[in-house]
Amino acid sequence: MNVDHSKLNEFVGVSIPGNPSKNLCEAILFGGGYRDFAGFGDLKGFSKKILPERSNPFLSVDAPHGTKIDEVFKIRNYLAPITAVQQNGHWTVCTRMFTSSSDSLSPVAS
Repeated sequence: MNVDHSKLNEFVGVSIPGNPSKNLCEAILFGGGYRDFAGFGDLKGFSKKILPERSNPFLSVDAPHGTKIDEVFKIRNYLAPITAVQQNGHWTVCTRMFTSSSDSLSPVAS
């Protein structure tokens, strides 16, 4: 975003100065509040609105890794409303479930 913020300019409808700082980029994206993505598809769709194609790392994520990212979203959404005392036990169960299903994946190529 710092190098090419043309898509971000279009998205927010304002002119952003050259080389915006990280803080300015965060303020533009999240200044209105928390952004909640239901899954990887939402995150990827949002990234297409604000990042130029050549600078968008989400476009290179393949379907199996996108599925694993969705699992993390599900775990987060499951754990978010749970109290801290309950969270430890639930996190252990989710970690075991997630770990057992992701053994065959390789890291995303950079």
